[in-house]
Amino acid sequence: TLGIKTALDRSEVIQYIDDNFVDRDMVELHNRVTKFMKSLVKDDVFIDDSFRKSLSTKCFLPRGFPPWAKEIVRFDISTPICIQGSYDSAATKYAWYEAPCLEIDYFGQLHVDEMKLIGLRSEVGRDILIKNFRSICKEFKGLPKLAAKWSTDYNFIVLKLNLKESEVLKKELSSVSCILQKDWSFSSPSMTCLEELTDDFHPYLVKFPVERGNLLTAFEKCGLSRIPQSKHFLKVIEVIASDLKGKTIEEPNVIKIVKLSFDRFLTSLADEDTLIQEFDTMFFPTSAEKPTLVESKNLVFDDWPELRMVLVNQYQYVQRNDKFKQKFSLIPDKWKPKKLSEMFKMEVSMSKSIECRDQTCEKFNDLRKSVSSQHFSEALIRLIKHYQERFNLPPITNKDFDVLHDFFKHMKIQCFSNIQTEIVDKASGSKIDSNLGARKSVLKSQNPLIMGLEHGMLSPEVEDSKVPEEHICSVIIEMLSRKYPEKDYQWEILEKCISKLLKSSPDKMTEVLDRENIESMEKLAADKFGRIGEIIPEDVISILVHDPFNPIKDKMIVAYQDQDGIFRYASIENCSGDEKPSSFLSIDIGETEMKQVQLLDILFFPLFRTKDSQNRGAVSLFVGERSQEHTSGESDKNSESFINDDKKFARDLKEIFDDVRKKLEGNYKLLKHEEKSWLKFVRRMLFTWHPDKNPGFEDKATEVVKFIQNEVERIEKGLPPDNDRSYSDFGNFREDFFRDCNDSAREQRYERHNYYQHFQRQRNQEDFEQNYDFQWNVPPSFKTNNLEAARLCLEVAKSHLKASKDNLNAGHNMVAAYMCRMVVEMCVKSVELTCTRTYTKTHDIKQIIVSLPEMEIKEDLLVAWRENVPNILKNYSDIFYKGLNRYTGEDPREFFQLHQGEIKEGIKQVDRDFVNICEDHLLKFENNC
Repeated sequence: TLGIKTALDRSEVIQYIDDNFVDRDMVELHNRVTKFMKSLVKDDVFIDDSFRKSLSTKCFLPRGFPPWAKEIVRFDISTPICIQGSYDSAATKYAWYEAPCLEIDYFGQLHVDEMKLIGLRSEVGRDILIKNFRSICKEFKGLPKLAAKWSTDYNFIVLKLNLKESEVLKKELSSVSCILQKDWSFSSPSMTCLEELTDDFHPYLVKFPVERGNLLTAFEKCGLSRIPQSKHFLKVIEVIASDLKGKTIEEPNVIKIVKLSFDRFLTSLADEDTLIQEFDTMFFPTSAEKPTLVESKNLVFDDWPELRMVLVNQYQYVQRNDKFKQKFSLIPDKWKPKKLSEMFKMEVSMSKSIECRDQTCEKFNDLRKSVSSQHFSEALIRLIKHYQERFNLPPITNKDFDVLHDFFKHMKIQCFSNIQTEIVDKASGSKIDSNLGARKSVLKSQNPLIMGLEHGMLSPEVEDSKVPEEHICSVIIEMLSRKYPEKDYQWEILEKCISKLLKSSPDKMTEVLDRENIESMEKLAADKFGRIGEIIPEDVISILVHDPFNPIKDKMIVAYQDQDGIFRYASIENCSGDEKPSSFLSIDIGETEMKQVQLLDILFFPLFRTKDSQNRGAVSLFVGERSQEHTSGESDKNSESFINDDKKFARDLKEIFDDVRKKLEGNYKLLKHEEKSWLKFVRRMLFTWHPDKNPGFEDKATEVVKFIQNEVERIEKGLPPDNDRSYSDFGNFREDFFRDCNDSAREQRYERHNYYQHFQRQRNQEDFEQNYDFQWNVPPSFKTNNLEAARLCLEVAKSHLKASKDNLNAGHNMVAAYMCRMVVEMCVKSVELTCTRTYTKTHDIKQIIVSLPEMEIKEDLLVAWRENVPNILKNYSDIFYKGLNRYTGEDPREFFQLHQGEIKEGIKQVDRDFVNICEDHLLKFENNC
């Protein structure tokens, strides 16, 4: 009734705040605002959500900051802040510099929803935490007393940072001076180390303070290294160079520091060392006795020592260090010193060079195939496109593929026994009078494109710092520069990748560039069978189709039998499909030019690939296969019969005879003046119908073969057909020829039968089709061992064992040791041949054993070699050269006489632990065949 209010009205409170506090000087009103807020939060009006929401937007509260930080505050402390968007007082130590924080905890414990309502934040985000920390560290630079006051909060902040992701911390704080040292100065994580830091580098590197050991993990996340890295030593050189300003180093101690830093820099430099990228430039010491520190890009690296001896003191060279050549490629391109090899070139003197006189030389055939392949041209375009933006390279696109391929596909290689050279200054073109030896490769001619290569580059006896691919690569680069002469392009950037391409086969070049992270592009090279020209394995030869009337088509992969009787993979090129057995056609066997051969020199593969899009994942059937439901449990007859052409035996004998007679008579007319071709045709017909090639149809096949033999006799003698004639006996006409055909077909039956069994076992395995060449209609080979060679190796080992015992008894101890060592080697290679076609050409027995696939005998051999073979027998070279490799006066015969007992025991161990267990191992394979 007196009109006295017993409760606050929220609108009046808001009005009061507006009138008395909002946007006023917080220095003057600090105490009033604080007292007002402490009273307000206790009143019932504060419970109302709408009131608190309105209150949160009013700027009338003082901004909080640590009391010791007043002199480094960069904001106006008299300006008030609002609740909304600010942090509570507990976050002040972590965020005060970069974000508004309440000075006092006015509200006590609030629920999450309540804090969300008024917009008050409590958890400091990663970005604000890091930014706040960086800013304070920067402010404390040169203020050690103030930094000491921050020490307690500093520990809390760093420990909180330790909870964040290391990638972020390293990115944000690596180069920031944020490690508080004992003297209250700061150092950056990137230039602070914990271990292996001696006084030799003082005062250029800073050691992590041991008293802050509890913070070590956090600063390791920020980029601190326990052990000094390349950037630390580079920084030492940079600081000294800055002090000297181009002057020669006179102080012996500084010379020592620079030399040691340069060496440690190279030692520490590793692949993908991004730490050195943070420097604006690099300084390297010169090679003088009193060095000067010069920008690395202004120095010369004498990678051509012989030439430097000729040039004497014309350039400033990088300080000599054995590691520099090894680590040169790891230095960023913009800081690399010039190479002598880039400043000068070696030109070939054709008049002084000696050409190879061997007209049949084929040493570089594989290289020519690689460079002339579509895959190589495709790889070059991919490389050029990848580096175009970063380096000066021609604007090549996919449309240039045909032009580039046409350029390389006609390349020829000419062999030299010796290539002589002369040195030319690239800048002036002047020649230097020198005799620096021969070159291994040369671009002999641009039109036609001819590469000259020296035989010696492939010889392992020749000492050469380069591998053959590096020599060849330099010529490829020269070819490209001639092909695109309009500018001096930076072709050298491609050298590393081109060298790797030349080491691979054409079909693997895409994978090589993928491993080098070269940007991919659409496929340009046509799919091509990757083994053209290679020898066909014996087991695949046994299943070849001999029918001379087998349909052919363009790009079909076939088996070509050369003049030496060797079968090679080939591709038919530009055929019409109507060719007769006597016709000639072009095939690709991997040589420079297409080869013209008679169709009779070509055999066919029995597999074809199904084109049913709904069955693309299935392995294609053999020609004439009745179904895909054959199992390994069927009879041998059925397991072989599925590859035969059932249709040709579906007719009666009279129809077959008429068809065969027609083919024989027709082709005799075409081939009667070429006996060799005629006999090839007859042989093909015999193999097509031979009973050993047609299991399941032996009776009919036998009759047809007899008919063929008699018909050949009749046709050659010019006799008319006689349908009533008996074909049970064909007499002795061409007896040797027919017997040879019969024996060959019979010999292949076992190999063929074995092949079918392998195929049936593996055809249902996962990825079977992808693992082989079914897309080219080429059946796989299952030849995975060489048991005949394995048996021969083991028998030779037994012979060596007997010789070792006999020599030991005769007192020839050195010979006994050598023969015993060879027993071990031949035994291990015998095991190797049970799982591979060839043995490894090395005397390193442990290497061979370790490389064996996982099988029972592998561990036995390792244990026997490690524990049971005496040391005197282990090293091949020690036995062979004992007493001869250095002038010691030691007689090797006396040495082995002293160790006769060890040799005798070794022979026993080798007999038991190698010969016997290898014999058991080999028998398992032989018995399973």
